[in-house]
Amino acid sequence: MSISFDDLAIQSFFQSLRLEGLQPGTIASYRRLLQQFLAGLPPEVGSLSDVQLSHFVTFVNRQKERGLSSSTTSNMAVSLRRFFAYLAAEKSIPMNPARNL
Repeated sequence: MSISFDDLAIQSFFQSLRLEGLQPGTIASYRRLLQQFLAGLPPEVGSLSDVQLSHFVTFVNRQKERGLSSSTTSNMAVSLRRFFAYLAAEKSIPMNPARNL
């Protein structure tokens, strides 16, 4: 089972970004990042609640191996932390697995 990008919690996050007044380009950047991150999760991750810190570390390390700069990968980590903090605050997941990222 894989996580659907149409998941209600994910769509709710994007709606919250729009309500905060973020620019469409910024929201599109979040969308691309989340698509990349979710697509790279192993098959045993069937829900957002199954995501662990190790998945973030693996993702960020892969981006570094691709040649992305430290500032870019740091921004990715911040964005992922924000997404999972939102999910935890909304009780969509029990805790933010990216809090120590």
